[in-house]
Amino acid sequence: GIFLYVGSLILKGRIPYLEVWENKGPLVFYINALGQALSGGSRWGVWFLEFLFFFCAGVLGYIVIKRLMGGIPALVGTFIWTIAAGNVLQGGNFSEEYSLLFSFIALFGFWKSLEHPQKNFYTLLVGISLGLNILLRPNNISMQIAAAGAYFILVIISKEWRLFFQRVALMAMGAIAVLAPVVLYFTLQDALMEMINVVLVFNVQYSDGGGLSRILDG
Repeated sequence: GIFLYVGSLILKGRIPYLEVWENKGPLVFYINALGQALSGGSRWGVWFLEFLFFFCAGVLGYIVIKRLMGGIPALVGTFIWTIAAGNVLQGGNFSEEYSLLFSFIALFGFWKSLEHPQKNFYTLLVGISLGLNILLRPNNISMQIAAAGAYFILVIISKEWRLFFQRVALMAMGAIAVLAPVVLYFTLQDALMEMINVVLVFNVQYSDGGGLSRILDG
């Protein structure tokens, strides 16, 4: 419900982190704002976006698994993870739900970049998904980290260092293309440092077991 609340405040012109406090990345708030704008302020618009994100993640995951393992494993795997997701998402509208699509985009881009190493777009797509997942929740970037790690392992085997650094640069460019407008927006709203302190500094200290009251006092 907090994401719905922050989204409703955004529609009233409020600035996240500066005028309302929540420790998630900004993208989930603006997804909620968009959903409520589409449905005149009701929950159904957000539900539609949840369904759209989840459906697209399922389709993309099926495509990748089918290409790598075949039709039956793709059907079984997609069925199992979509059914099991209900136990994790607990009703939905969590940042993890939306980040599923970006994680599958990263997996798709990684796979296609190996099939077509001459096409820079696919590696750039991995970087774009990295930036989007950072904006949702910075610790939801395991798929992109795995892709970068796999690129590194492959270059150790192939010795194609130029290709590796090209892929790293493309990933960085994709992420920056997503993050730069957001950084600029919050800078113009005098809310950038608040966003960094809440999304990065607070969450790192809190995850280290610092204790909420001590962190806030600091």
